Amino acid sequence: MQLIRGSRDSAFSNLPNELLLQISGYLSDNFEALHNVALLSKRLSAIARPELFKVMNIRALEEDYMEPYLCLVHELHSSERYPGELLAAHLLHKLTARSFPKLRAFSIVKFNFLRPTWVCQKDLDVLGSLSSVTTLSLSRVVFLQPLEMLAVICYIPHLTALSLDRVAFADGGVHDVSAFLLSPTPALNFDDVEERTKTRPPLARLALDVNPMTMYVVRWLDSAPSVLTTLAVDPISANAQIMLSSFGPTIVHLAAPLRSGGPLAPAEWITSLRQYTALRTLTFYIDAYQIFASANTCQWTRLLRVLQDGVAPTARAQLDALTLSVRLTAPNLYMLDDAVCWWALDSLDSVLAGPECQYAGLKTMEIAVEWTPPSGSKRMSLDLWDAAEAVVAKIRKRMRKLEEAGKLVVRYKVLRELSDPLI
Repeated sequence: MQLIRGSRDSAFSNLPNELLLQISGYLSDNFEALHNVALLSKRLSAIARPELFKVMNIRALEEDYMEPYLCLVHELHSSERYPGELLAAHLLHKLTARSFPKLRAFSIVKFNFLRPTWVCQKDLDVLGSLSSVTTLSLSRVVFLQPLEMLAVICYIPHLTALSLDRVAFADGGVHDVSAFLLSPTPALNFDDVEERTKTRPPLARLALDVNPMTMYVVRWLDSAPSVLTTLAVDPISANAQIMLSSFGPTIVHLAAPLRSGGPLAPAEWITSLRQYTALRTLTFYIDAYQIFASANTCQWTRLLRVLQDGVAPTARAQLDALTLSVRLTAPNLYMLDDAVCWWALDSLDSVLAGPECQYAGLKTMEIAVEWTPPSGSKRMSLDLWDAAEAVVAKIRKRMRKLEEAGKLVVRYKVLRELSDPLI
């Protein structure tokens, strides 16, 4: 078989379309590599194009040449280039269901906590017209009042997934409200919003951190019957047990950090988790260097107590997967080994696979050691790779029962930031 048909084609060009689509999907998180593949030939460009334009920043709408590619967009980001505005007012006319037939997710990210974001009726009308959107993500947005945030949530007609990350509201202090007061379309029809908020969106997935604004949303959601099946609390949040107490029987997939703002009585976590009777997957985030078992803040001690007494008996019997994510920042060669609490692994192995094991249905126990790289570094050094491999081998040796049962998965990973995108 001839591998190269012309000077501009590579061996990739002779592969079946189905395989090329798999390759482009695998490269979807690596924009540079995907872009390089697209430059190899016209055929590869056509195949890579749907992945290249799958996620788009709203600023791209300023360029007319981008219009033919809007039909490929699945996720749209609105960022801080337009301070004070929820969406870019001069681009609203381009945000239509006809232009974005595949749009499923909308993300709004701001960075200026000194200036609140005002919500205009035009913004809400546009969001209300995007009938294909099912996922909304709000990150670092400062609203003038909680009702405006609820308006943004409620106007999206078919919302099933919501992510709230460091969302706040103006408290009358240092926030600059002058732009809002001078806006030509400054206000919502609050009577309409209050009426809309009486109906809660049928959320199946919810991801959030722990702060007063998200607690406001939790209380709002908690006042109506829930169909929520997935709940994820930000890995760097403290006191997640406060949030957990508002949910329970419908949750199938739960992820939460074991971090606390101070000493906690074991009952605080145990009481919160007892009502989660439908769990099938459970993930706990643990800070590195939690090695003192006697400390009231030790997250490994808390983990063992939660697994022994906090998880409901019905959930233990049906739990399919348990994941522990140990996270640290920019480790050196010696920090990786110290990051894991080795004494706790012996007890954990016995709890999950010992003679009196109550987790007999557990199919996978995963331990992940994850860290952010040093500033300016994109790749893991060979020495650090060797150290990570040594930690993996040591974990497997300590978790002998689970390893022999074929249930143990151990991995390591470099993260861009400790607080991952939640949805």
